[in-house]
Amino acid sequence: MEAKLPEVVKRDLVVTDDVLTPSLISEAGSNARYAWEEFIYGEISNLHTRRAYSKAVGDLLTRADDSGLTMSQITPKFVRNHFEQMKTSVPTRKLRLAAVRHFFDIAVTRHAIALNPALSVRGEKYKVSEGKTPEITVAQTQKLLKSIQGETFLDIRDKAIIAIFAYTAVRVGAVHRLTLNDFHTTGGNYSLRFKEKGGKPREIPVRDDLEKLILQYLQVRGVGSRMNLFFLLLLKQIETFQIHQFTPMT
Repeated sequence: MEAKLPEVVKRDLVVTDDVLTPSLISEAGSNARYAWEEFIYGEISNLHTRRAYSKAVGDLLTRADDSGLTMSQITPKFVRNHFEQMKTSVPTRKLRLAAVRHFFDIAVTRHAIALNPALSVRGEKYKVSEGKTPEITVAQTQKLLKSIQGETFLDIRDKAIIAIFAYTAVRVGAVHRLTLNDFHTTGGNYSLRFKEKGGKPREIPVRDDLEKLILQYLQVRGVGSRMNLFFLLLLKQIETFQIHQFTPMT
């Protein structure tokens, strides 16, 4: 007979849909719970942002709970000490402070607490004059592409993807969302139509060497125009592909 493992009870967090609700909120009453759900589910649509913001607020409330405080007893001094002891980068602390300040704004509006303890807490100054990642040059890009010597489907596809990243500097998500219709021409040069963060459209002209790599890739692709340009390919299509005629979209 197997020994039954003891159940682990966590007091500080209560599991909900896809984030964790701090017990301090559950104990503060219905107004606090409403403010939390409005902050997490009403104000934030992106799942990753929701998790990041819930962690920022949850960490502070869990620490307050461990210190024996209620939500209404949290002070600006407590918030300041919390962020000063946080061992993260300045941008991360600024982001988390913004999340905490926003949550307490909603809590005040919903009459869960009387005052926002994070409102008067100022974030640290942070200025970036130059990015940490050095820009890749055209010569470096061409050298990188020439290093891919193979002529398999994956080689041809990877060359096109790397060239798009290097020559357009768009986000990974924007390239992932590309469809065949997003690579189009009006009779002259080709363009790529990206859907950036937040759904914002961005159209970038395609240089000649990038156009050649994309067209070479499309000759061996041969899948529907509504499908993802690069990643929704069956393994069978990758292993045994044949040449297809590509008709440009106008």
